[in-house]
Amino acid sequence: MAQVLAIQSELSFDPHKQFTGLRSRYFAATPNVQILRHVKNDAPEDHGVLADTEIRRPSIRFQPSWEDYSARSKRVTRQRSNFPGEALPEGFPPLITGPRTWSGRDIATPDKFTFQLSSADLAEIESALAQFKDLPGTNGPDQVSRDLFPLPILGRTLGRISEDLHKGCGVAILRGLNPKVYTPWENVILFTGLASYLGEQRGCQDEHGNMLTHLVDMGFKFGHNSKRSPAFDAGALPFHNDVCDLLAMYVQDCASSGGESLLASSAAVYNEIAATRPDVIKTLAEPVWVYDKDKAPAVWPGRAILFPESEQGPFFCFSRAKITGSETHPLSPSLPAMTEAQAEALDMVHFIAEKHAIVVKSEPGDILLCNNLALLHGRKAFSDAASDNRRRHIIRLWLRNKERAWHTPKGLERDWSVVYGNSERRTRMRWMFRPEDVEKERVIGHKITCS
Repeated sequence: MAQVLAIQSELSFDPHKQFTGLRSRYFAATPNVQILRHVKNDAPEDHGVLADTEIRRPSIRFQPSWEDYSARSKRVTRQRSNFPGEALPEGFPPLITGPRTWSGRDIATPDKFTFQLSSADLAEIESALAQFKDLPGTNGPDQVSRDLFPLPILGRTLGRISEDLHKGCGVAILRGLNPKVYTPWENVILFTGLASYLGEQRGCQDEHGNMLTHLVDMGFKFGHNSKRSPAFDAGALPFHNDVCDLLAMYVQDCASSGGESLLASSAAVYNEIAATRPDVIKTLAEPVWVYDKDKAPAVWPGRAILFPESEQGPFFCFSRAKITGSETHPLSPSLPAMTEAQAEALDMVHFIAEKHAIVVKSEPGDILLCNNLALLHGRKAFSDAASDNRRRHIIRLWLRNKERAWHTPKGLERDWSVVYGNSERRTRMRWMFRPEDVEKERVIGHKITCS
């Protein structure tokens, strides 16, 4: 018997009641097939959950396998051989042009988008930090603003960088800071101060209220065999997005080997797929992708992972870990299975991004700035030094510039409201200044968007 899982509908309801929107839809999952059904088109006895079989899933993993992808792509292509060519969905153009479209093949080094802070810039940062520290009362990152962290000259440069992040290539590196000469608190304050000139809104990054994330292999604190979320171990991270407009990452220290950031233009990825496989664009844009959750809900909401944008062009926004699960965080047993076509599409995005990516080898003190929607990002696996005093450590902010931000599509409005709005999680707002202070609940057993 097929397993039927409701999406945003009720498990018991009046069959004569009219449902609209997501409340009217649910997944009918059969082996390797997932069909989006509508309540109004089905008999009442077909509704609800019939969980008497184990869900069979495509053999797709968190760490993408080229062999699996190639074999699957051949199977899907054979199955589609009798189908006529598909047109692109409405709102999805055949080509994205402009400066956000680039390939790592054409960029020899990141120097093109690296801004070296001058001695005058550093002096201005020092002055702003000193002024903030001298303010009356007890002040912290929540109080940091352009007014309270004045950068009269550098601030104008940061404004131009913000403009380029939104309308240019989507990436920049600030280089020249030395985090070793500051305390953890001072590093967070100056980072937040600089970031306020790029995007004045700061996002709340999880349900615990954390405004700052320490991207560290937390095995040093919780044990290297602990089941840490991907952001907190030393493994490679496939291409993905965070849940923000701008992604800012301040490098405190680097790994002894590996750990380079991988950045790819989402426009370049889109263009190649649109030109060769328009059916995959449709698959990525359909609101039938299901994210896993820490606690399995009674209903599983569906969403797209590719979104139209009228001014800048379509963009991706997804977390691979929430779709495929991982070795330490397997999928919830009741999560609806993705289709073979979805599995092919997800891996296709990764491998095309890999082809167009640029590798960024950071230095301590670098601030890597990314338009989260213009880019896909990932990370190479890494090894820390044998000494506990040296480890790859990056602190992360999620930012939004209300004036320059890209339009938030309807499918992401709720997520953006939770991150940037007056959500319940913001009532628990907190800042951790050292990775040693990060609590177990943030690291272990938590299905989280990673960087």
